[in-house]
Order: sequence, then structure tokens, then C-alpha cells
Amino acid sequence: MLNIFYLDPNKKFHEDLNVDQIQRILQDKQGILWVDMRRPDEKELKILSDVFNFHPLAIDDCSHYTDLPKIDEFEDHVFIVIHSVLYDKESSEIKKPELDIFLSKNFVVTVHEEGLKTIDINLDKVRKNPHILSKGADFLLYNIIDVSVDNYMPLLDYWDDKIEELEDEVLSGKIGDVMPKIIDMKRNIIDLRRSITPQRDVINKLARRDSQLISAKNVIYFRDIYDHIARIHELLEADRDLIAGTFEIYLSAVSNRMNEIMKRLTIVATIFMPLTLIAGVYGMNFNPGASHWNMPELNWAYGYVFVIGLMIL
Repeated sequence: MLNIFYLDPNKKFHEDLNVDQIQRILQDKQGILWVDMRRPDEKELKILSDVFNFHPLAIDDCSHYTDLPKIDEFEDHVFIVIHSVLYDKESSEIKKPELDIFLSKNFVVTVHEEGLKTIDINLDKVRKNPHILSKGADFLLYNIIDVSVDNYMPLLDYWDDKIEELEDEVLSGKIGDVMPKIIDMKRNIIDLRRSITPQRDVINKLARRDSQLISAKNVIYFRDIYDHIARIHELLEADRDLIAGTFEIYLSAVSNRMNEIMKRLTIVATIFMPLTLIAGVYGMNFNPGASHWNMPELNWAYGYVFVIGLMIL
């Protein structure tokens, strides 16, 4: 599915252009063009090579999932891979849908398999106010990445609350089913951190204007995004330390519980040890008739009562 927006040099807005019109726009190098591809088929992917002449390696990255965010610079454009975030609270599973972005002086091309909040918000924003495009392709890129980065904050706030709940459960002694929750949380934090760290590096390159495609007037916006993602990275580090601390508290609670159990078992064993000794002695079955030394009390009328009384004492 394609969404095509174009603001021409006369500030006139055009939507849903055809391939021939896109080619003329690219030749004229006037105005600002945004082409969004959602779940592109083979024919639509060919537009990337036949119309935009993007590098084959970048196009190949668009056709399969890229594990880590990155930025690649080419002669007249840059290729950016970023990850958004989706979290299922029921299953505690995290998904990181990929967004591929091509940026040039007068166009932005976005490619993604799943519907993304950052794309939907910006499509709606451009439809309502097309003159956003007049601020440049790099400003459109800023808006797309900004919404994507901001999506992380509600998840981190939710995780902070969940970690606090886990700590309360452990401290209150409810440790029965806490361990799987701690493991899931720890795994998700590590997984998200693997994505955020390189994504922070990508935005840092844009904020430093390593690419000339970022204008001096718009670089301040990318620095603002960098501040946000640096904060997100710090929060993830803090959450990683918190969940590690919760895990240590859990292990300590389990150890204390085991110590209490062992203490009780030791008391019970101490009580029954002499009883076991006495019962063992009288279980040796020596024949009293063979010798007067062989348990003569077995023939005593009060022998049984005496032994039971001895055990009780």
C-alpha cells in the first residue's frame, strides 16, 4: 500500500501520485515528496530501485528484518533503520517493528511491514497541514523519529510500576510465582536496550550533522530527540539495576525461607535422634534366653512401659 504526498514549489499539495509523476519530481528536484510503503509487494519494492535508484544493499534491508538500528550514507541520500516498540501486557512479550527510511534533499521514503503509530500520526498531520512539508524533508524525518522515540516512555513508566510491584511481592513473602515475572522483565529490558543503544547512536549522528542532508535550522530538533533517547537509555539502565536488585532480594528471601525450614527440620531431627537410638537398640532382636546379658528387661513385666516413658522423657 502506497501513500504519496507532494508539496510543489508553489506550495500546492498533491496526494496519491503515479510513478511517472514521481519520476518527474525526482528529475526536477523541486518541492518535497513523501512516499510511504506499508507491506510493499514486489512491484512496489521495484520502485525503490527503478525510480529512486537506491543502493541494492539498502533495498535488501527493506525486504527482511534488520536486527539493529543503523544509518548508512550514500552519495545523495541516507538510509536509516529504526525500531518502534509494541508491548503485550497479557503475554509480557515485546515486539520491535522495523521502520526503514530513505532521506534525500527533497524526499523521504518510508518502508514498513506493520502499521506504525508514528507513520499514522504523521500521515494524518500532513493531510491536515500539508505546509509542514515546506520545512524540509529533514523536518519530516524529525517528526517521524520523534513520535517513534516518544512511544517508549509509556512502556518504561509501566515497567517501573511493575518492578515496584514485584519488589513489594518479594518483600511481603509472596515469592511463589515471582521468579518467572522477574525473568520476563529482565529479558525484555535487555532486549529493548539492545535496540535503544544503536538507535541512540543513529540519532546522535543526525544531531551532529554528520550528513549534509540535515539543515542547520533543523538540527536543533534532532538534538532534542537525542536528549529524549539518551533519557530513555538512562531509564533502561536504571530499570536493569532495579530488576537485578529485585532478583537479589528474591534469592535472599528464598535463602531465608530455606534456612527457616532447615532450622525446623534440625529441631525435629534433634528431638527424634535419641528416640531413634533407643528404638534401634531394642530392634536388634538379641535372644534373652541365650544369655542373661541379652536385654533382660525384655522379660520384665514393666519393660515396655519403661522404654516408652524413657522416650517421652
